[in-house]
Order: sequence, then C-alpha cells, then structure tokens
Amino acid sequence: LPELLVDWDNIVGFGEDAVIIGAEEDLRAPQTDEEKRLVHGDFDLERKLALSHRGERLGTVRDIAFDPATG
Repeated sequence: LPELLVDWDNIVGFGEDAVIIGAEEDLRAPQTDEEKRLVHGDFDLERKLALSHRGERLGTVRDIAFDPATG
C-alpha cells in the first residue's frame, strides 16, 4: 500500500489502536519534500527548534508525547 497522509482537520477521533478520519477521500499522497521524508521515516522532531505562534524561540524539542484524549 502507498504511504498516505491525512490533514489534522480531517481527524475526527482517536481510539486505543486507531486514528479515525472523516472519510477515505481525506487520505492523500505526500506533496512536499518534507512530507515525503516523513512517510519514509526520515523526519525526526527531536532537537528541532520550538517556536511560539508569534515566531519567538522557545527552545528545542527534547521529547514528544501525544495525548489521544485531547489530540
């Protein structure tokens, strides 16, 4: 199967073992070089710069956690 992405706005929920999307049509192929690296496992957020919504430097990413209850 091809590697596909879904935009955040098309995610409607999270289960213990799955991500729930609105419709199959919401899946799409990677479009940018960054997205292509992501689906091939060549993208690592750790040690990346963390910015505020205003572009102010907050530090660097040391660890990543995802809360399925809140997204």
